[in-house]
Amino acid sequence: MPIRINLLAEQHAEEEARRRNPVKRAVLIVVLFALLLATWGASLYFKSTVASTELANTEAALHKTDKDAGTTRTNLTDIRKIEHKMDALAALATNRFLWAPQLDVLQRTISPNIQLMRVRADQRYTATAAEKSADPKKPGKKASVTERILVTMEGRDYGQQEEEFYNKFKEQLLADAYFRSVMTNTNGVGFKGFSGEIIENNTKYFKFTLDCAFPERVRSQ
Repeated sequence: MPIRINLLAEQHAEEEARRRNPVKRAVLIVVLFALLLATWGASLYFKSTVASTELANTEAALHKTDKDAGTTRTNLTDIRKIEHKMDALAALATNRFLWAPQLDVLQRTISPNIQLMRVRADQRYTATAAEKSADPKKPGKKASVTERILVTMEGRDYGQQEEEFYNKFKEQLLADAYFRSVMTNTNGVGFKGFSGEIIENNTKYFKFTLDCAFPERVRSQ
């Protein structure tokens, strides 16, 4: 039986000892852990970069949206102002003093003994500026316009003074439904003055002046 001698047995033993060396294993584990940590760190850095880019894009979009929203709010404010003015104009158009019905009333109330010589209208508007409230919890006073209308009628009464056709003319005015609806207060209708008896072309008459002060109307702006 041949005898075999392993001349490399000592080298193999040393190599096997190196493989089993715990320090080498520890170094390999540390290196592997470092690689894993580096990979994890690179992943976090990549995710952070992507998140930062998305955040920057979102902030830019939000800024643009906020800018557009500011423009929209400004436009809405302007629209509300325009609508308020349109409502005020519509209210003025629908509630303004109408002269045609007044002239129609005069036409229907004139008697044969009464002759109107002149009808004068004094229509005035007084603007009042808005006032802020001293108490921030209470609203201030809005701007307004006060409408004042005075109609003066100068006429002739061809009857006898004791017949007082001018008073009948006044009563007919106050009896008219439309006239009463716009006057609301008959105390504003009164005679301002009378003249003495006048003879002209063999006709006797005297002059009278009748004032109709319509109620004031306050229109908010």
